[in-house]
Amino acid sequence: MRQPPAPRKETPVWRGKPSMATAFRKAISERYEVTSERIIVEYGILNKRTEEIELFRVQDLSVERSMFDRMFGVGNIIIHSGDATGGALVMFDIANAEDVKNKIRDASRVERQRHRVGVFEENWTEGGE
Repeated sequence: MRQPPAPRKETPVWRGKPSMATAFRKAISERYEVTSERIIVEYGILNKRTEEIELFRVQDLSVERSMFDRMFGVGNIIIHSGDATGGALVMFDIANAEDVKNKIRDASRVERQRHRVGVFEENWTEGGE
């Protein structure tokens, strides 16, 4: 029987929030944290809601930057995961978004290796070929 991964101390990899220059409301109501084990997003000022994604479940990462975003040096990081909530998590207006995306990618690779998990991709074709 496969043993669970050895426990280790969770360490911060990156912390941030949306840029005040491009997303003032989000900047005061959203906080993002990437640790060595998970991505944590906290929403709200008075009423709080927290979402977490285990890093070993991250399947795909991308960065979107409009012309306006490029002028301010920010971008949106889109995270697709295999968790129960499905869909995508978007980290809005992140400074140096490409660097942050690479930190998430590197940390998720380490976690997948630690959990001995791979990403399974299915290719569907019309007609069952």
